[in-house]
Amino acid sequence: SGPVLVGGQSGAGALFVSREMVESGHTTTTAIGLSGGALSDEEVDRVAARLQLIGHPVRIRLLGLLDGGEATVQQLTDHLPTTHQNVSKHLAALHREGIVARRRDGTRVHYSLADWGGLWLVEQIAAALDPQP
Repeated sequence: SGPVLVGGQSGAGALFVSREMVESGHTTTTAIGLSGGALSDEEVDRVAARLQLIGHPVRIRLLGLLDGGEATVQQLTDHLPTTHQNVSKHLAALHREGIVARRRDGTRVHYSLADWGGLWLVEQIAAALDPQP
């Protein structure tokens, strides 16, 4: 079969990747349309916006924590060296762009990964880094 095209637009025009796509290997450059040549100016801007969004250390850690499953702001804050308010602010930014989903349960809000593409990118970059001496 041909390449898997990943669709969806939210805010910065993100490419959405499901966990199933990551696990099945459908997140190659062909799958997201990079093998055909240079990106347009609009595509470069969209990619840069997405990288900037996920590139913050707290957001990278949040993606990793949410890979383990759904969690509340307090549960996430318990694992991070920052405040509840700061975690909430970063989750709101990730939610606005469709990277995380949220579900209300009474007075609590549970967050989960909705777009696994950001986590996949982080994992790919981490794997490509030279080992620390």
